Amino acid sequence: MSFHATSEDLSKNLFGLQNYDVGKIIDLIKFIKTTSVDLMLTPVWLPNVNDKEIEKIIVLCKDLKLKIGLQNYETYKYSRKMRELKKQTYWKFYDQIKKWEKEFDIKLRMNHDDLGIEKRPRIPEAFNIGDKLKVKIVAPGWFSNQMIGIAKERCITISNCGKGIGDIVQVKIIENKNNIYIAE
Repeated sequence: MSFHATSEDLSKNLFGLQNYDVGKIIDLIKFIKTTSVDLMLTPVWLPNVNDKEIEKIIVLCKDLKLKIGLQNYETYKYSRKMRELKKQTYWKFYDQIKKWEKEFDIKLRMNHDDLGIEKRPRIPEAFNIGDKLKVKIVAPGWFSNQMIGIAKERCITISNCGKGIGDIVQVKIIENKNNIYIAE
C-alpha cells in the first residue's frame, strides 16, 4: 500500500487529494492487519519533504509488525513530478536506509527472497514496432482519448483513440518496451 505520510496536510498534498483522510487510511491498515492479507507499506522517500514522516511510518510498521518497502523518488514519463525536489543517488538512498535500520532496529532493505519474487522466463514479445493489427477495445486508459485494447492475449494502450468499448480498431504499434505496448 502506498503510504507516504501520517500528517494530514502533507498526505493531501502528496496524493493531490483534498479529501484524503489519513485517519481512515491508518484505520484501514489496522483492519487489514487483522485479516489474512499480507500487507506491506511502500512509502516513497522524498528528501527534505517527508523525512520525519518516513520515521513515523517506520515506527507504525514496527508497532503493527508490518513489512515496509521504502522507495527512492524516481521520475518517469507519466509520473507526478515535484519541481522543488531533485532525485538523489541510490548511494545516498541506501546510506540513509542503513541509518534508519540502525536507529529503529528494523530491516528496511528488501531483496527478492523477502518479497517472494522468483525469476521466471521472459514472456515472448507478441508485436514489434510498426506492426499493424486489429484490436478490440476493452477499457478506458489513464488519459483522455486513450483506450486499452486486446490482441493475441496482450493489452495494448491506444493513444488518440475516440472509439468505445467493444469496438474493433486498426492500430499501429509505436512502442514496445518490456512487453508494454503503445499504439496509435
